Amino acid sequence: MRLFLILLLLQINLFANNDFSLGVKGGLVFSGYSYPYMFEEYTSQGLKIGGLGGLFLEKKIKNKFYLQSEILYAVKGTDFVNLSYIELPLFIKYKIKDKIGIAFGPYIAYSILVSETGNHPFSFSALNNSIDFGLNLDISTTISKKLEIGVRPQLGFVTVLKTDFFTKDGLPTGQSGYNNIGFSFYLGYRFFSK
Repeated sequence: MRLFLILLLLQINLFANNDFSLGVKGGLVFSGYSYPYMFEEYTSQGLKIGGLGGLFLEKKIKNKFYLQSEILYAVKGTDFVNLSYIELPLFIKYKIKDKIGIAFGPYIAYSILVSETGNHPFSFSALNNSIDFGLNLDISTTISKKLEIGVRPQLGFVTVLKTDFFTKDGLPTGQSGYNNIGFSFYLGYRFFSK
């Protein structure tokens, strides 16, 4: 949690002067998990449709390069679990003709809520890590001076959840770890732009 707060303060410090854009962002998150150790019989878990919303700051660095920071509330998971996060992405963004933006960068997220949903043949042993870390790719286009839409694939590197697997008779069969993976569609609105 301390690391999360330190990174939040560093992001705020990056935008200490008035030469930046401020806006809100909201959209849909389509998420699941990558689980390299999962047993074959349990690999067809459904995609979770969640949401995201929050604030973004964008600052021009040089020519067509920008630094973009966000603080988002995001709901991820799959058909058997909901994970709610406060997420801090940081991007280096390149704008093509001021209309199309391509951005890449890391994110760090802190889990604030975990809840099981539906029927499943396993039980959760623990939230392995309340901190998630990974990479985002962001592709956006400007609709007007104040509006933009975008899509964002995301890949988590941290095992955020561990699961114990059981047979239909209740006998333990093993354990698996889950990493967040997904993509989102969003709409952004700029309050002002410098």
